[in-house]
Amino acid sequence: MKAHQLGSEYGLNIRHPTVSPKSPHYRIPAWPPPDDWPVVVDADGRVVCRVSDSVWNFSVYGRSSESVRINFASGRLKVHRGQEVHVDIDSVNRRLFQQTMCWFLWGHRQRLNARTVVGYAARLKPVFLLCAKHQIDASDLYRFPRVLDQLANTVAPSTANEVLTMLRELWTVRDVLGFTILDERGLAHFEAGLPEHQEQQTPYIPPRIWLYQMQRLRIFLEDFWAHRDAIFAFFRYVHEACLDNMGSAEALYSGPLLTRSPFNREADQHKGCRYHGTFWEVADRFGVRGLLERWALDRADADVSWAAYGRLHVLSGYFRAAVLVGHKYLLNLSGVRANEGADFRSHCFEVERDPTYGDLYLLRGETSKTVKDDQALWVTSPSAKLAVDVMTAVATLRLECARSNPYVNLPEDEVADPWLLSRPREPWCSSGKVNGAGRASVKYYGYGDWESVCPVLFDKRELMIAADDIRLARLVTPTLDPMRYAMGMLWHFHDHQLRRTTAVNMCASNLISEPTLQYQLKHMRRAQSLYYGRGFTRVALNRKYAEDFLRTAYEMLRRQITLLADDRYVSPLGEAHKINLLKRLHSTASDEPLGKRDIGRIQKLVATGELAAKPTLLGLCLSQEPCEWGGVLNLIHCGKCDRALGDKAKLPHVCDVRQMIKGHLEASPSDSPDRASLELQLTSVETFIRVLQS
Repeated sequence: MKAHQLGSEYGLNIRHPTVSPKSPHYRIPAWPPPDDWPVVVDADGRVVCRVSDSVWNFSVYGRSSESVRINFASGRLKVHRGQEVHVDIDSVNRRLFQQTMCWFLWGHRQRLNARTVVGYAARLKPVFLLCAKHQIDASDLYRFPRVLDQLANTVAPSTANEVLTMLRELWTVRDVLGFTILDERGLAHFEAGLPEHQEQQTPYIPPRIWLYQMQRLRIFLEDFWAHRDAIFAFFRYVHEACLDNMGSAEALYSGPLLTRSPFNREADQHKGCRYHGTFWEVADRFGVRGLLERWALDRADADVSWAAYGRLHVLSGYFRAAVLVGHKYLLNLSGVRANEGADFRSHCFEVERDPTYGDLYLLRGETSKTVKDDQALWVTSPSAKLAVDVMTAVATLRLECARSNPYVNLPEDEVADPWLLSRPREPWCSSGKVNGAGRASVKYYGYGDWESVCPVLFDKRELMIAADDIRLARLVTPTLDPMRYAMGMLWHFHDHQLRRTTAVNMCASNLISEPTLQYQLKHMRRAQSLYYGRGFTRVALNRKYAEDFLRTAYEMLRRQITLLADDRYVSPLGEAHKINLLKRLHSTASDEPLGKRDIGRIQKLVATGELAAKPTLLGLCLSQEPCEWGGVLNLIHCGKCDRALGDKAKLPHVCDVRQMIKGHLEASPSDSPDRASLELQLTSVETFIRVLQS
């Protein structure tokens, strides 16, 4: 096997104090690594194990109480109904297994501890045990579909997503690795046999409602950012006025403002105090009154405490709303879990300059507490920076209060890089008067709390579930609870819905053909497909979301294919041709056509790679071969292609295409060589329009 030189960016990915670029085994000389290359070296420089050893002992990199070993020689394989058999791994599969683990140690970009390395090996070991049992090489597994059929049953359901992601990554680096375990078809086949993942049961937010809430979140953030200078000036003025009226920082942060508030008409009665006018008068002078009236409704008449402080809590209420809005906007644009998003700091937004694919926009969080070796990086949209900037602005002002509070001691890291999910530190808030430096002291608001935090954020009429909302939600989530989500009811938001909806929207561009949604997510879809779907490994992204993204991509493909029998998709050659087309694509000798009742058979075609559905401007193309005519820029042959299907959901878009072609025709001279092509394309598009309208 030809050796490949790995770039200088690759080094040993073990996270341990004794491992550094100066370690003798840190950088392998070539790929594959030599059999005698050290895998583990202790603190004294002694080699513990080498690549060719049957057992790799990572004890020196783990805790003393841990058993952190990888046995490449043998193991137990689950075969049927929980039964296990002992399998000895032959020399070829042993070497392939070792080389695979070498990739995770030296080739892949995640920083791992010893337990995680052993965990990776445990998840992949059934692959090599299964191949050894059937006396085939793991590098040939994709050539043996009957053996592959058994793989899903040998993998623990709790680790199935991880195994799929790891096998996908190995496929993307096959040129460096030197062999293939599962190709694209094999991966789809394996995924189809896995049990349904729990994330699938999470309600999918219908596109109309999702777009509405995104629009409102965006409007809030843009409104804040447009007034940021005025907000800073107003807040600092208010804070200074409160400090002057109380006489000292100690007094300000230890006692109530009450009648000493600069917006309380009784303030002048106290020595050294000054009445500055009503809260709204001062807000008006600074140019923020309209902003606060739009988003932080004055509830002073209903709440005596608000009135007592001169409505200062209106400002804090607005900040609380800004933090909630920013947090939910980031969840919408990343797929990050709510608890992970709660750990973002002000410097979390990053841009990775990729020489091939251009700028990659990332969110960096704290390392997950449950999956300690995850790199806390998520692909996001450039729009996410707006939310980070707004939340940073709020955190900055609150930090100023905390630094002026003699009773608060903040850690240096929080001062240098404050948390976006910031704690109220204003002296007129009870929480601002105590130390409470820990993250546990920060109150978290779920998306379902929006009405109590910012009642004007959404118009409930827009959240009323319509018939089309139900159709699309059930298309993606067949188990949708009819008691909670029914036509005429309000859609109730939960944080976990955002992760599920983000993944689906990234993967279901043909299933959910909402033009506005597709346009808004255009950059994110491309980036997430490259870095999650294709397993691009230059940047070590959050592995758990990569797993969920990949499963969702396969799931959406199957759901899309199952819709082929639906009336939504039509052939320009007629319904009879469509039925025969699906029938011809079926690999069995059955004469029964594929129809709505045979979803399982259609899904099997997808799993085995015998059926494909590629998007075109007009609908879908079922050809498994690349189209020599284009299908995107050139539509001449689509109107008479026996593998083309029109999508009724795209009818408005197809009509726009017709008008565009007509415009080009009108501007095209009669002797132009492009005119004949345009006329043929117009004919093809009009054929599709007639079919879609019939």
